[in-house]
Amino acid sequence: MNELTMTLGKAKNLLIPMFKHNCLQAGLLLSSPGIGKTSICYAIADSLGIPRDRVLLFRPSLRDPVDLMGTPNPTDVVTRWLPPEEFYQFREGTGPGMIIWDELLQGDEQMQNAIAGCMLDGVLGSLRIDPQVVQIATANRVQDKAGSKRMVTQLGNRVWQGTVTTNVDEWNAWAIDSGIVDTVRAFVRFKPDALNDFNPNRPINATPRSWELVSNNMFPGIGGDDLRYMASGLVGQEHGIDFAAFAELGAAIDLDSILADPHHAPLPNKPGSAFLVVGAMSGRVAADTSIFADARIVAERFAPEFGSMLVRDCIARNPAIVETAAYVDWATSNGQNLI
Repeated sequence: MNELTMTLGKAKNLLIPMFKHNCLQAGLLLSSPGIGKTSICYAIADSLGIPRDRVLLFRPSLRDPVDLMGTPNPTDVVTRWLPPEEFYQFREGTGPGMIIWDELLQGDEQMQNAIAGCMLDGVLGSLRIDPQVVQIATANRVQDKAGSKRMVTQLGNRVWQGTVTTNVDEWNAWAIDSGIVDTVRAFVRFKPDALNDFNPNRPINATPRSWELVSNNMFPGIGGDDLRYMASGLVGQEHGIDFAAFAELGAAIDLDSILADPHHAPLPNKPGSAFLVVGAMSGRVAADTSIFADARIVAERFAPEFGSMLVRDCIARNPAIVETAAYVDWATSNGQNLI
């Protein structure tokens, strides 16, 4: 039977109401490395109204069991455990919070057993965790060769588990909000398989995390061999070389000329160039709503899939566009393409 998977967005939309209904139910998100599992955990906390100072990120692979249980404090009669400060802040009576057990399966069996007790019973040594504290874990799959160990059976029987994967539309919406450069967004749309091309036998892989790194390293003026080497060193040679060629294609597009004469200026007829125009033009509209009056003319000249993509990106970047007369005019004739 094929593995049942869901997108990160679907997992988020499932877990939020589930935790609201039963915050004692612990969850575990499984996937290949670098797709954004931890970020989704923080997004779930935000949606549940849990402030960031009430979210604890704990990486079992970097810690010892004593970091969970605390240290023994002998008295004249008994030995009591002094709980770690980071977990003491979530003690019974402190109210809502979230503990993220990040890369849970990289922890050894002893660590997994201790965490299993906390996920089921809300107990660490002598410390009781507040029942309003949500517990969620992330892990790479064993077959990804990313350091994950076999899950102890009792842990697997105590948590909700979901295998998550990427989705280009969801990633693009996140990328717009996160300031990923237009060229990277356009390339991923042009070549969707490049978003998450993970192979455990390769030393470098294209993942959402590595594409974010490419975006972060697009310094002014980078191009040619510098761009090929930079991108290849982050997403692998195949995708790095393709991305550099794609970026060079975009450098030849004169967006100012298109906006100066949106009715007649030549538009690119190659899909790669069209993706670049969509990304760059929506960026202009995000900064200045008035530009949408020209952008929607361009959208009408494009094939429907690119025209609607341009309008969707403009709205995502600047929702005020839907209040403009230019958008109303466009939607009257083309609104069905946004569905």
